[in-house]
Amino acid sequence: MILRLLGICIYFSLFGNVYPQQEYIRSETSEEKVERLEKIFLSRLNDFSCIDDCYFKEIGELKEKAAPLVKIFIKYIQYQKGGRTTYCKIAYALADIGEESAPAIPYLISYIMSQDNCMSMATLHALSGIGTPALNSIIELLYQQNTDLTSRSILILGQMQSKASMAVPHLIKFLHDSDERIRRTTIWALGEIGKATSCDTDNTSNEIIDALVNSLSDDAVLVRYDAIKALSNFDSTATFIVPLLIKSLKDEDFISNIAGRNLIKIGKKAIPILEEALKEKEFESIHEKIRWIISEIQEQYKNSDK
Repeated sequence: MILRLLGICIYFSLFGNVYPQQEYIRSETSEEKVERLEKIFLSRLNDFSCIDDCYFKEIGELKEKAAPLVKIFIKYIQYQKGGRTTYCKIAYALADIGEESAPAIPYLISYIMSQDNCMSMATLHALSGIGTPALNSIIELLYQQNTDLTSRSILILGQMQSKASMAVPHLIKFLHDSDERIRRTTIWALGEIGKATSCDTDNTSNEIIDALVNSLSDDAVLVRYDAIKALSNFDSTATFIVPLLIKSLKDEDFISNIAGRNLIKIGKKAIPILEEALKEKEFESIHEKIRWIISEIQEQYKNSDK
């Protein structure tokens, strides 16, 4: 036993500090980390592909404090060193840094229409992460008479959520686009922006709700479906939306089903309006559905009282 303990003591005296560099790194200040990362990235500017993922992970932890690295990443984007995988890592790093990555916006935009899906989607993520400073540039892209570019720009605005609220009037215009895909993407984006803001206090949300309500009469069934889904995000419009959902019960089955689920989700507030609908000849063909929805709501509250 004594010999074993002696052996352990000798081992730790020789090897106890196997990773002094790692211990040092853990005790670094944010400024020291950034300085170290700057040296690493600058030393490998000609070949970022050999930079370990752990360094990009550190940027994700540092966030805006890693802003000094932006100028190095811009150089990489300009000279396209390291290939698609490295570009995607850098784009995600710029998103992590956030608004401080604004100087990279002009260089990122050229990659939005990349034929490489990984690079294109990474660029969308970067611009979305940069947020407000990228807004005007993205709005300009909406009007470039290129369906793919418009669609991808709308996606970015949706990902930005409440930061894209100033773009809402521009997005609403695209609800009248002749391309169904553009209309559907716009509805998704408006839903994302709207659910990130307060319906009670924000005029932008009311503007979004009105636009989505108008889309319920779109000729394309999938557009109507998306509009119902988007409207279900606005809890404070519950009573207002009930008559529209009742009308949607007469639509295609998959639209009728989601309208029914939303009515059940709204709960007791919907019952008086549903009961009134049972008196209307206009809804005679869906009386059975309405009765079933009322019974589901009542059952829901009966079980919650137990």
